[in-house]
Amino acid sequence: MVNLKELESRIQRLIPLTGALGLQLEAFDGNELIVSAPLETNRNHQATAFGGSLYCVGVMAVWARLQLWLDQNKMAGSIVIQSGAMDYDEPVTDDFQGVATLPDKTTMDRAEAMLRRHGKARLSLASDIIQEGQPRGRFIGRFVILQG
Repeated sequence: MVNLKELESRIQRLIPLTGALGLQLEAFDGNELIVSAPLETNRNHQATAFGGSLYCVGVMAVWARLQLWLDQNKMAGSIVIQSGAMDYDEPVTDDFQGVATLPDKTTMDRAEAMLRRHGKARLSLASDIIQEGQPRGRFIGRFVILQG
């Protein structure tokens, strides 16, 4: 059983910025992870969500989803972002969520084999920024997992 509050505490300890963002791990169904953040602590001068906050929530949704994958597969690893890009499609005017899933099983099996064999794996992943059930943006990033 996944303990999201325990992982959330670990994330806030390892990455203090997540506390300032008000990031919460909201739900995990075994595939899709939903993280949430309040507009109030992430707003800009136009009373919409700050682009940097949206980017951070997008990154953290993927990072946390990868951490859950490592935990589920009983692997230890350090996850770092190698590159990332964010598309801002619509202004975010209320509390919002980052939603992340993993690629297909073949891709993840290949990543696990690389990690176990070479101590390193690279993955391209995405998360969607959602407000009230509607997409507002998309983060796409390349992550490296280092065994250890």
